[in-house]
Amino acid sequence: MSQLSTHIAINAAYGRMFRHENGIIYLYVDNELSIDIPEAQQLVQDVQSLDNSGKARFLIVQGSNNDMTFSAQKYLGTVEGVTHLALVVQSRLQAENWLLSI
Repeated sequence: MSQLSTHIAINAAYGRMFRHENGIIYLYVDNELSIDIPEAQQLVQDVQSLDNSGKARFLIVQGSNNDMTFSAQKYLGTVEGVTHLALVVQSRLQAENWLLSI
């Protein structure tokens, strides 16, 4: 049985993160925000505070005019404790950046 935290939502400088009833952790990233390694590391810490099972499923919905560096994308895609990662993009450029990083 996984050890799930009782936290429901986290409101942070990068946006709003919450754990849905289905167990998936959703992040809605605020508009006009850049995410690099330090921010990605904070995201993972916040994910782990919502689901410390070591098998978190994480869905990121980007806002408008967001930039997530290749390093941050790679980190999020390979970090231990997150078993599934999905990125919902708002523009073709975000999609192309994501594809180039994998």
